[in-house]
Amino acid sequence: MKKSYEDIMERVVVTDEMKMRILDRIQSESFETSSAPKVVPFRKYKRFASLAACFAILVVGVWSAAKLIPPMEETPPDSGVQVVPDVVEACSAEELSELVGFEVGDVQGLPFESTEAVYTAYWSEMAEIQYRNGEVEAVFRKSTGTEDISGDFNSYDTVQELTVGDITATLKGNSGTYLLAVWSKDSFSYSLSISSGAAEETWGGIIAKAV
Repeated sequence: MKKSYEDIMERVVVTDEMKMRILDRIQSESFETSSAPKVVPFRKYKRFASLAACFAILVVGVWSAAKLIPPMEETPPDSGVQVVPDVVEACSAEELSELVGFEVGDVQGLPFESTEAVYTAYWSEMAEIQYRNGEVEAVFRKSTGTEDISGDFNSYDTVQELTVGDITATLKGNSGTYLLAVWSKDSFSYSLSISSGAAEETWGGIIAKAV
């Protein structure tokens, strides 16, 4: 590399005319120093270059992460079981029993003929069956524990205890017609509400078969 440079310089010829032009050019230039010399702020550009490099690395990193993350799976088609957070509908009392982890049977002896039944598991802890016929409805619930799981906080004129075998149920209603019963047996809580109400004798038959 050094030899090539020397070879080139040996071929450069400066004539007397060229020397005169160079000297005239130098004399015509002002050598006064400026009060504010132009200084190229290399550090400033160097800082921006560093930021640009960091940004480039960030973009490449995000792009690489996006390639590694698998795409979200599409929601599977409806399988007949409707799911809301921790609330699952079943198709039968048998399927409902599997969802909650304990045996749940259909209610027998209701004072109306059911034309529709909806089976629902709540948080894998409570089973609910809704029976309907037009505007008449009955709601049966079963869960572990001994607390009141009816969710009914209405005030009733009549609150009475009913003993059925070794079960003591609490009946609530108005004017001799009971709309709600709550009881417990073998570490399970039960509740049953009937929108049309039922007499005490009817409740006794329902509770005896519901455990």
